[in-house]
Amino acid sequence: MVERNMNAEIQMEVTPFHELLESRFRQARGLSKGERTKNRLKVAAAKQLNELDFINLRVADICRDAAVSTATFHRYFLDRTEIATDVLDDYLEAMREGSLYTVTTENEKKVDGIYLATLAWLKSAEANPGILKCLLQLRDEAPQFAESYQKFDHYWYQRIADNIRSRSSSFSNTDESVALVAAYALGGMVDDITRKIFIQRDTKLLGAVERIAPTPESLAKLLSMFWHRMVYGGESKFEMSGGFLDTVKSL
Repeated sequence: MVERNMNAEIQMEVTPFHELLESRFRQARGLSKGERTKNRLKVAAAKQLNELDFINLRVADICRDAAVSTATFHRYFLDRTEIATDVLDDYLEAMREGSLYTVTTENEKKVDGIYLATLAWLKSAEANPGILKCLLQLRDEAPQFAESYQKFDHYWYQRIADNIRSRSSSFSNTDESVALVAAYALGGMVDDITRKIFIQRDTKLLGAVERIAPTPESLAKLLSMFWHRMVYGGESKFEMSGGFLDTVKSL
């Protein structure tokens, strides 16, 4: 069995979502004029959502960036909620399939999965802060999108719960619901910290993070350490070294 750790050499590059969409659509072949127009609208909406947020999204601005008329917009989308839902559904799918980021490492099997997932989430939030804010806004505004977001959450937390049960003797013999609740609870911790850092810009938290974990990589390590200490306790064999990691290890 390969021992995984959070100190394995890894480089992760994350693409702003509107750039990913634009690249995908540019490479697509055999599209009709209507499909190309719809794609331009989605790219423009993704860019607007990341620069602003859903509350400030305007159809007129999307049309301006896509170089189409409002009448053309309404051939493809009913309103701003429909196009935002379409774009954010694509974003969740990109997160699920891992196409938002590229990972460079000598052996990905040696990289701790919780660390990798946490780093991907943090760097995606850093590259797409407006999109992250829109996810939360539209979740409350559009019931259909709320359902998609809930499915996305459950997909990740179920994977984490299954991983916890397979690797922790404390959870392996308990009801699977215990691991699932643990995954939701700890995932909620990461979501809340991400929201406070990249959306709310909580000054107290930002100051603390700047002192002990100023980069996405170091913050991902810190949060992953909390995960491992809370889930695996003394069972965790991952390497811990340097500064704040030694402090966390001593908790």
